[in-house]
Amino acid sequence: MIKTKILLIGLFSVFFATAASSHSLWLTADNYNPKIGETVTIEIGWGHGFNRKEPLKKNMLRRIYIVSPDGKNIVPAKISETRYRFTPARAGRYAAGAEINPGFMSKTTTGRVKRNKTGLDNVINCMRFDIRAKTVITAGEDGRRARVSAGHPLEIVPLDDTAHLRKNGVLTVMATYNGSPLANSVIEASHEGFHGRDHPAALSVKTDSKGTARIPLSHGGKWILQVKHNEPYPDKAVCDNYMYSASFTFIVK
Repeated sequence: MIKTKILLIGLFSVFFATAASSHSLWLTADNYNPKIGETVTIEIGWGHGFNRKEPLKKNMLRRIYIVSPDGKNIVPAKISETRYRFTPARAGRYAAGAEINPGFMSKTTTGRVKRNKTGLDNVINCMRFDIRAKTVITAGEDGRRARVSAGHPLEIVPLDDTAHLRKNGVLTVMATYNGSPLANSVIEASHEGFHGRDHPAALSVKTDSKGTARIPLSHGGKWILQVKHNEPYPDKAVCDNYMYSASFTFIVK
């Protein structure tokens, strides 16, 4: 009996260690500061960061869209499964958002299965995952506030102008859940060129009581921030938790 409990505790720990380092979705652009009328290509990334990218499987993507400065949704033109393009028609900040099809993942004593608890034996834990990504593109000169949202349930919102970030500077962001600041959440940050095996992120910063965090920008190039949040699933017979994951990417000059 004691050995069984130890085994279950060990498997339970492994499940959450796996969930903590699970796959990320992210977006990058070939031009974060285009001129008005200049076409921008957006690429979808999937994996464990820039240096551990994996193929995005067909039909995995739920949608990709652009929120214009006036709040309208733009559907970008598809180039391939992972590349899309759009042309900003006016000055301002555009939020590009993407999400994969949500689903269930259950950990059992014999392994993981991509379904809920129903009909499964020896379930240790189940999560309903919701994974989304965002980046911000600034067209033309725009002096308005930097705060841009893609309308995701969990989101990292920049509070500084991401069009003019410099190496050795600082970016202030806010983590939000259903539009409200998310205090005491951990934001993991990695930059292009970071090779971490023991540590999946270059640094981790916890948000304060107002949901804000300051990210020191030690390197130039592409950066990815990621935050996760768990909520209880309403029917424990079906699943245990909702797991939300959101990324925000930007470039440092």
